[in-house]
Amino acid sequence: MKNILVVGGTSGIGREICEKMIADGCNVHVLSRRATDAVQLSGVSYGEWDATSDDAPDLPFEKID
Repeated sequence: MKNILVVGGTSGIGREICEKMIADGCNVHVLSRRATDAVQLSGVSYGEWDATSDDAPDLPFEKID
């Protein structure tokens, strides 16, 4: 099973990518500025990360559960 990381996967094209990857049987992880505010998809793990923030870690992977 493939692991997929989608940055900005809570709306628009990113969300569509998530839905397609879930349908294909992938493990999907999403990083978004406001992940807790999003309508979340079942089977997706979410983490908050803002690439524009000075406080953002260089590697956001520590945010994924």
